[in-house]
Amino acid sequence: MTRPFLKWLAVGGTWVLLLGIVELGAWAVLRRAPPDSFTQLVLAERLQEPKPPGEIRVFLFGGSTMNGAYFRQYASPQIWIRTLLLDLCPADAQAPAAAGLQPGQAGRWRIVNFSRDGRGTDEIVARMRRALRYEPDVFFVYAAHNEGLTINTKKHQQAYRVKEWMRRSHFVRLAEDWIEQGRDRLRVVRKAMDSRLTGRRLGLVKRPTDEDLVLPGSEKKQWIEANARRNLRTMYELTRQAGVACLLSTFVSNEAEFPPSRSVHRAGMDAEALRAWEAAYEAARAHVGAGRWADAIPLLESARALDPQYASAAFDLGTCLRRLGRTEAAQRAFAEAIELDALPNRDSPRLNDDLRQIAQEFGLPLVEFREAFLRTSSDGLIGRQHVVDNCHLDAYGYYLLARTFLETLAPLKPFTQRCAWRWDRLKPFEAYERALPITDAQRAEVYKRIGIYLGSRFDWAVENYQRALAYAPDDPETQQLLVLAYYQSGRQRELAEAMADMARRHPAEFARMLQDYPELAATTAPRPQR
Repeated sequence: MTRPFLKWLAVGGTWVLLLGIVELGAWAVLRRAPPDSFTQLVLAERLQEPKPPGEIRVFLFGGSTMNGAYFRQYASPQIWIRTLLLDLCPADAQAPAAAGLQPGQAGRWRIVNFSRDGRGTDEIVARMRRALRYEPDVFFVYAAHNEGLTINTKKHQQAYRVKEWMRRSHFVRLAEDWIEQGRDRLRVVRKAMDSRLTGRRLGLVKRPTDEDLVLPGSEKKQWIEANARRNLRTMYELTRQAGVACLLSTFVSNEAEFPPSRSVHRAGMDAEALRAWEAAYEAARAHVGAGRWADAIPLLESARALDPQYASAAFDLGTCLRRLGRTEAAQRAFAEAIELDALPNRDSPRLNDDLRQIAQEFGLPLVEFREAFLRTSSDGLIGRQHVVDNCHLDAYGYYLLARTFLETLAPLKPFTQRCAWRWDRLKPFEAYERALPITDAQRAEVYKRIGIYLGSRFDWAVENYQRALAYAPDDPETQQLLVLAYYQSGRQRELAEAMADMARRHPAEFARMLQDYPELAATTAPRPQR
């Protein structure tokens, strides 16, 4: 019995030794790996430790909205805060070198953006913890719209917990890094194989799966909301312990003109109830299409009585109420439509109420961006005015976010003496906009990217492609995207005109488009001239 035991002990010891060697080797490789995105940002910003005397550090946290989305290189919140501070604090602006800052910063003020696209409050809390070592004076957080994304909701699943436990292994982490690098190289190869921007060929719109759905009242949705509230409290607790000012902002989204991404029927709806619902809803939609708003409302209410969970019915009701001037009722209906959306790309408006409640608990001010934004609305509702898609802003929207933050920051005791706050020096937005470092070609690229993001919302995408062509009329990629949007939205007359224009301007690209999309050849398309 002793010999088999010693044999198995030797085998087990050998495996443990081999695993230890593998782990040690993986650890050594990871130690030499390039720094992660957070460390890369710190290195790029040249944040000194310890902080130079007199320097005021403002760290920004959030997702793509705080990054500036389509306008990140020209009119992001970071750029607007820096621009406004140069006018608000003229004394600080005179001596950037004396404070040890890099050129282009707002005097003694260092504005560093730690945001990351597509990430929710879990990522923000993790980054705030790491950023505390760099001696910030204030954190500015715009946390919204990403809580329901699949990448941020896996933590409530048992499989995710197992995977996170396995990632404690250096070897597993190294293998994941290699796999991800391989995927990145494959994406580059695929893009090089077809550099022409076509929605179908590049797979610009990912088809959602059941994993992406967040059903109303589900355990997943309850976890998302509870997790967001917990993280918001953690942000305040972290900064309070560190003696750092923390300003969270309420958020905005396109509530009135961006329909729900996915509507689902309530569970247990029988065939008879479904037929009655379809009859009421289809009749209501006919009235909506004809502009008979008052006639549609009773039918929509009947449909909602049969199925209160269907998001699009709530949105259509809000549209009718808005057209009739019933703003408060419309606002409630639009908020409910967002709440019921099973594929959420906007956070529930109730999160703004949670933000206010938590800020009040900690006795801290809140950046009331939503209230400031509503004052720019012509009817008290938030639609496409200054919101370019579901939640991302235009240049004025980001300017307003930066200004509202500074108006909230200025009265706080530590900062009243650290800046002159010369509000009389601020210029109108139009004057700042004219000075933005953006060319016509760059503006065209912005609007083209917005159109691509809008995906199957073809009419809205068409507007953005047209704006892009107004700045760059000879761009064949945008012309092809415009043709495809016309085709998929069934606008035959505009399709024929756009195809004729593309055939005249870019005959070679037009011929390739017909090869890629043979269904277009069956339309009233002209033949490219040879």
